[in-house]
Amino acid sequence: MEKWKEEIKTLESLRRNFRKFKKAKEDKDKEEMNKLSDKVDEIMEENKWVKMDWKKIKRGKAALEEGTEKLGRKIDDRKKKIMALGEEAGADLYELGLKKAKKGEDSGRDWSKEISQCTEGSEYYHWAYGKVSVVAKDEEYLYVRIMDKKGCKHDWLNKGNVVLVIDENKEEEVKEFALDAIGRWLFPEIADVKVIDDSSAHRIFK
Repeated sequence: MEKWKEEIKTLESLRRNFRKFKKAKEDKDKEEMNKLSDKVDEIMEENKWVKMDWKKIKRGKAALEEGTEKLGRKIDDRKKKIMALGEEAGADLYELGLKKAKKGEDSGRDWSKEISQCTEGSEYYHWAYGKVSVVAKDEEYLYVRIMDKKGCKHDWLNKGNVVLVIDENKEEEVKEFALDAIGRWLFPEIADVKVIDDSSAHRIFK
């Protein structure tokens, strides 16, 4: 929840600067445009997870409006997730699973090799999502597509979602994980998966 709140602040800052840049462009204020462009570049460089191409966005009015709308959707997406978490009881299975993972309830195996080998196209297994495929990754996060959504419990389909531009102009809702989720939540081999709760598990584990 804290991570999403910080991301909202970053996205809102970008949206403000997009709007200011649009106005400066309309006013043909090149000095202000250059200043705002540098500021956006700096924010984007520090927050690569935003995954938006500022060079393309700043070229025209339509692209700026579309970029501003995309930021709005990303903000709304995180606000919805925060609200959903806030409404859930303390016995939420997601939190239960997270606590178990933090306690290190595993074999103590070193997963650094598997983490370093993660690339787009890598496939893993998650106890509630079943088989997933990596569609994008950066220095800190990986983003996966569920291969069998019908086998997933409805409540779990709403967790950990982000909207990502997979192709140049195509957005897709995918699951976001920190890279160190490999070996805690995501496993290359189905035999290594730890089922947190049988009733909420993906059907491949039934």
